[in-house]
Amino acid sequence: MTLPSIPVELLLSIFSFACTDDGQTGRALNATSKAFRDICLGSSVDLQCVAIHGCYGIKLFSDIVSQRKYPRVESLLLSDDSDYGDDSELAYFTLDILHALSRPHLRILHINTNIRDHFRSRSPPEDDQRHPVAWLPISFPSLVDLQLPCHLHHFNFSYTSTTTSPALRSLRIALVLPGLSTLLAREFPNLVDLTIDAPITGPIAAETFLYLGEYCRSGPPSPPSLRNLVVYLAPSEEEGCPIYPWMYTNGEWRHELGEELAWDFELNVPNEAVQVWHHEGGLEGPLEVEVGLESSERMRTVFPPPAELVTWIGKQE
Repeated sequence: MTLPSIPVELLLSIFSFACTDDGQTGRALNATSKAFRDICLGSSVDLQCVAIHGCYGIKLFSDIVSQRKYPRVESLLLSDDSDYGDDSELAYFTLDILHALSRPHLRILHINTNIRDHFRSRSPPEDDQRHPVAWLPISFPSLVDLQLPCHLHHFNFSYTSTTTSPALRSLRIALVLPGLSTLLAREFPNLVDLTIDAPITGPIAAETFLYLGEYCRSGPPSPPSLRNLVVYLAPSEEEGCPIYPWMYTNGEWRHELGEELAWDFELNVPNEAVQVWHHEGGLEGPLEVEVGLESSERMRTVFPPPAELVTWIGKQE
């Protein structure tokens, strides 16, 4: 059977099954023949699953999607762990890509970029109504899995606080701001699993632990669908050197944090709805907290910094 005799609809179905990697298959199809490339350009089937690494690659992908009409990307990874000099430019190209995508098709979005100015800012910009800018300033109705370390914004794109992703079930962030519960309920009303990568010292750490206490209080969480909270603690850095409070080198942090979360400070009595499990016998074990209420049951797990790093720091002391 020659290529002209194969219906385009059948080729699209075949390409759709094939293009489920990080984008290499799509690039190969584009280079195979003009007929294959025309199908890819017309359908964007070659872009349904894409992984882009590095700021230069993100810039190139921005040019590619700008030449397509609403590219139907279903899974997208944008990563850059370098100390790229222009944070504003990196945020611009990231938003430029997201605005170009077909919004009903995107289901998985992982953005792991080092936009340092956004991490330092504990007061994000406000929109015309004086509300803080949305964490994800574009509504994606089919999005179910999002990794976005901090709020994403750029002055070339209008600020908004009204976007929502109603299908989102899993969210991973690395910056906790005051009012996080309100933000989650507004933007991700059906969120089930929340993961936080947090430092163990500094202002962000303080906000993280305040949020953990709020999560363990009586009453339903916000949003009410939230059932699982996982926190990965990481060392803070000062002049490039990791910093560990002493209690993280011997496991005492589990006892202190567990006692604090199991206490109702408003009534000054133990919170009977909270059950705490301590994992003894090593530095790697997490602290697990179960909040059991008539209206809902929810879990919270806190993992310490990597054991090999804590052990190394402890030996230096």
